[in-house]
This record gives sequence, structure tokens and C-alpha cells, in this order.
Amino acid sequence: MQNVHELAQDYTLSKLHSLLNDEKCLTDDIVRKVCECVKNSDLFSFCHQGPLRTTYSRAQTFKKMFQYIEPKKVSLGNDENMTQRFAHYIPVIQTLSNLLKLELWKYSVSQISSKTDSDYFGDVSDGKNFKCNHFFRENAKCLKVILYQDAFEIVNPLGSAKKKHKVVAVYLSVVNLPPHVRSNTDLMSLVLLCAENDLKRFGSAKVFSELLVDLQDLEENGITVGSETVKGALYCIAGDNLGSHSIGGFTENFKMTDLERTFLRSAISEVLPDLPEVTKDILEETLHSLGVETYDDFKFIEEDDLLSALRPVQARKVIAAWKLRCQTLETSSSSVGSSPGHPTTLQSFSPSNSQSFSSSSSHSSDIDWVDTFLIPWEKFPEELIQVLEREKRPSPRLRREMVRIVVTEMMRKGSAQNRRHSTEVAKKMVSKYPKSLQDVIDGDVFGPGYHSLVKQLQYRIDTFSLLYCV
Repeated sequence: MQNVHELAQDYTLSKLHSLLNDEKCLTDDIVRKVCECVKNSDLFSFCHQGPLRTTYSRAQTFKKMFQYIEPKKVSLGNDENMTQRFAHYIPVIQTLSNLLKLELWKYSVSQISSKTDSDYFGDVSDGKNFKCNHFFRENAKCLKVILYQDAFEIVNPLGSAKKKHKVVAVYLSVVNLPPHVRSNTDLMSLVLLCAENDLKRFGSAKVFSELLVDLQDLEENGITVGSETVKGALYCIAGDNLGSHSIGGFTENFKMTDLERTFLRSAISEVLPDLPEVTKDILEETLHSLGVETYDDFKFIEEDDLLSALRPVQARKVIAAWKLRCQTLETSSSSVGSSPGHPTTLQSFSPSNSQSFSSSSSHSSDIDWVDTFLIPWEKFPEELIQVLEREKRPSPRLRREMVRIVVTEMMRKGSAQNRRHSTEVAKKMVSKYPKSLQDVIDGDVFGPGYHSLVKQLQYRIDTFSLLYCV
């Protein structure tokens, strides 16, 4: 490109030289000066002769002019394929050192004033946690660091690579900046990048190890700028529910019930018991997002559905095992239904075969026990009874306990429980306490009013049957 430009420039200068000589009748000295001025004013040529002439020189110029900080590789270990995995960390100490050299920082420090207590909150520094912090009280001009973390997809979030290449990013800001510029992206700095699967696999302690060391050094020794040493400390970590729960060590799933988790985890562990726990979590979330609710649903899973969590051979293995289990249980339940003398045991049933049981051989007995079944209200906890009597909505914990007690009593009537049984029992429960148990959205009854309770009862029955099936 440079050679082509030089040829074009030579041609242009020759035309200009001829034009000035022939038409303007200028002296050769004046023409030469004009051509040199035009040649030296060419911006393209100037860029290819100065600090931006090559890719390397441009990179060096950018590093020098924009206070570039080289990221550090944090070794995490090897994954299941014996591939070494890394997180990339940008040292916080160097980032904050560059911040302290800005004129904006000097202006922010000059604006700090000792505010008196008032009846309104104007900033985070007015909160009780901030005022009661011993370090912040003793170091009024210290750096108050805010970290923000979130995960993002770098590929199509709807494709087969969903969650495979998801990246967790951590950013930094400081409370010391004026509130109106604190949320400016130009004043937010990148701190760390790590694959989300690596964060789950190796844990937060290893991924954030370098960051924790720097934060401790910042609090104990501070940063020296000129003749002044400025200390700092972490004020808070901001983020969404999922990321905050991950750092805090809490559950990261806000939709899956305990029954669903037990059911799916058991189905996975039966086929791939040696699968890493982080991979089990990813596979469990994948199955939940696909809509797997009962063991019978595994028949409709395809290999491509699991490639975001498993390798191809593992995906084929679990699909073959699940489909074989479904076929075996269906055959077993059919033989039990056609043999009146065969003892009915809990091991003979599963969530899939409970619905395929012959209705002609068991219809009358089913109606008998369901129609005469009494809800064990007397076995409910006193706390739950008071909530129901007051027509209040029970908490998720109390509702799970209620479902557990009812299903335990149902299983004593027979192991061949199906959705019709759950529906009849749910109707009785909702009719007794409609204000507390009905499905209500914005004051209106949703559907029949007992669908969610039927679903919970069936989940419990399916999980109970799965845990005891052969």
C-alpha cells in the first residue's frame, strides 16, 4: 500500500511541477519549494515514517501514551482434558496508581468535606455500613474500591455452544470520584477475565487469588504517589443475583426446586458417577432448560442437546443408558400389570411406567383409595397449620414440607402413583384452603387453581420412585 501511494504521489508532484512551470511561469526555485511543501504535508506518508509506521511501533506508542498495563496470567490448573487453564488479571495496584496521577483525582480529593449527619442519603458514604467501618473512619482520604462482576456470552447464546464459551468479567471503580462521573465507563477499569466454566471448576479462591493479594497490600501498605502514600480498601462487590450468589457460596439456581435437583442429579450420577461436579451442574442446568420434568422425558433427549455440557461420547453414553432404562421400566410395569399374582413393589415402578400401567386392571382400586384418601392435616407442622388457618400463603420451605408429608402418606396406599392421583389429592387440599394454596396471579385464579401443587406432588413422587427403582 505504501509503494502504491508513493507512485501516486510522484505522479501528482510531476503534474504539479509541469502545471506551475507551464501556466504560472514560476521560477524553478519556487516550484521546488511548493512541491516539497505538498510532499511534506502528506499525512499518509508521515504516519509511515513516524511512531505509527509499523504494527509493533504503533503498539509501543499506544502503551506509552495511554498508560497500558500488561495483563498477568493466573494459572488455575488442568481441566479433564489435561489442558492448562488460565485467568487473566490486570493488577489493581497499577490501575489505581494511574488513577491517582489524573487531575480528576486531585479535584475529587479537594472536594471531600466533613458532612454532618442529616435526614437524607446523598451517597454511599451516608450509609451506616460506611460510617461504622473502622478503616474508612481512620483513613478519610483512602481509596474506596467497588468491584463489579458479571458474565457474558461471546458466541450465539442460542446455539449448541451455549455457556461453553461464557466469560466472567470483573471491573473496578472507586467511591472517591464524584457521583455524576462514577458510572462513566471511561473511569471503569477491567480487572479480570476468566471462563465461567473454569471459575466453577477451580473455585473463586484460585481465580481471585492475585486480586486478593493486591487488595490486602493496598490496605496494609497503600500506593506511593510522589511524597504521599494513599491506602485503600474494598467497599463492596456489585453484581446480579447469579454472580453475587456464586461469590458468596450460595445456590445459583433460582428456578429449580430441591426435588428437581435431586431427581436430575440422581439420573446423571447413575450413568456418569465419575463426572466432575462442575460438569454435573452444567448438565443439570441444561436438562432443566430443556424441560425435563420426569424420567419419561429422557426418551426425547437428543445428542445435540447435551453437547454444550458433555463430549460427544459422553452424550451418546448417557442417552443410550437413559433410553434403555425407560424401555426396561416400561416392560417391567407391563408385566406387573398383566400378572395379578405378582407382588407390587416399589422397585417395579418409575415416573415413566406409572402412567403406562393398565387402567383396566387397576381402575377400580385406584378410585377406591383416592376417593377415600384423607389429607394428613394432623401431621403438618404447627407453623404451617397456623398459616393455612389465617389464609396466608405458606413459605417455600413450609410448602415443600407439606408436599413431603402428603406424598409419604400417598406412597403407603400403593407405589403405582400417577398424575391422576396427584390431581385428585391436590383438589382436596386446595378446596380446604383455597386462599393459601390456589394458583393466583394478580388476584385472579390461574387455570384450575391447583396446577402448581399437582406438579410439586408429581415431582416428589417421581423422585421417590426413581431413588428406589432398580
